[in-house]
Amino acid sequence: MIVETNIPPAKRNCLILTVAIPVLAVAPASVGQLCQQQQKLIASDAAAGDSFGVSVALSGDTALVGAYADDHPGASNAGSAYVFIRSGSVWTQQAKLVAADAGADDLFSFSVALSGDTVLIGAINDDHEGGNLAGSAYVFVRSGSVWTQQAKLI
Repeated sequence: MIVETNIPPAKRNCLILTVAIPVLAVAPASVGQLCQQQQKLIASDAAAGDSFGVSVALSGDTALVGAYADDHPGASNAGSAYVFIRSGSVWTQQAKLVAADAGADDLFSFSVALSGDTVLIGAINDDHEGGNLAGSAYVFVRSGSVWTQQAKLI
């Protein structure tokens, strides 16, 4: 998966992020420039079967990583998304995002998108008034270092 950022070509650096499963995000680099892995990202509460890394997005110094099979108390495979921020060459987990109405098998974070301080996270199996397994998308916004669910799109 190639993820482009809005960095002018003269200021682009190669960035490789790997996650717990073999998923790779690479920012564009100049021809001939060597790329090296900067850091392996792992969820602070990583568990077998979470599918961490199934979806990824990158915007500037913020990375969003989906784990659609992450379990919540009473809700297996509800899903979560993890926000990592970069300072220098070090990536740190800033937040774990979960749907306010998380339910079993929602698969929250099957798809993710990130732009600045706003994320959009898909939950393809979410049940709601539209029907069972109808799916939905959640919008979260960041203020400072705090992420808040702003909307659920159905």
